[in-house]
Amino acid sequence: DQGHPPLSSTTTVEVTVLDINDHSPQFQSSSYTADVSEDVSIGSLVLEVKAIDLDQGSNSQVMYSLSRGSQSMFIIDENTGRIITAAPLDRERTASYTFEVCATDSSPASPRNATAQVTVYIQDVNDNAPFFILDPLIVNISASSVSSRRVLATMRADDKDFGANGSVFYRFANPVRGFTINSLTGDIQATENMQTLTQGQRTLIIQAMDQGNPA
Repeated sequence: DQGHPPLSSTTTVEVTVLDINDHSPQFQSSSYTADVSEDVSIGSLVLEVKAIDLDQGSNSQVMYSLSRGSQSMFIIDENTGRIITAAPLDRERTASYTFEVCATDSSPASPRNATAQVTVYIQDVNDNAPFFILDPLIVNISASSVSSRRVLATMRADDKDFGANGSVFYRFANPVRGFTINSLTGDIQATENMQTLTQGQRTLIIQAMDQGNPA
C-alpha cells in the first residue's frame, strides 16, 4: 500500500486457457486396404483405423462411422475404430468393397470431422464345383464316317470361382476304350473304329475338376 512504511502481500493467479475446437480429426492414413477371405465368420476383424484430434477434452474425443458404401456388409465400433464383417461375404457376387470411414470429434457446439477411404478385397475360396453347360450331351454321328482323331464333341464346364479355383480340366471318370479327351479343351476324339465298340463303350462319363485346393 502507500502507507509508511508500505506493506504488501502476494497471491497466485492461475489463468486457464479454454480450448476451442480448432482442429479436425486426422487419420493416420488417407486410405486403407484389407484382404478378407470370403468364408470368414460374421464378426471377424477386417482392420482397425485410428484418427487423432489435437484439441482437448470432448473436442478431442473421436467417434467413428462408415458411409453407405459399406452396403451393411461391415460395421465399425464407434469408439475403437475396429471394422468387422456384418454379413456373409461372397466373392462370386462382389469382389471388393470401397467405402469411407468418418471420424467426428465430440464437440458439443461445432463438431469437426475427417474421412478416409477403405477398400476391402474379398479373397476367393473354392466353394463352387464345376458344372457342365450341357448335361447330358448327346452326339449323333455315323459310325462309318468317323475318322481317327476327329473331334466328336467338346465338353464345356464352368466354375464360378476365381483363378485356379475356377480353372477347369477334363478327364474320363472311368477307363475307356476308343476315345481320348483333351484335359484343357474338353475335345473328345475317336482313336479307333467306332463300329467295333458296343453302345456301353460309346457312353462316356466325363469328369470336370477345378484346380483349387481342395479340388
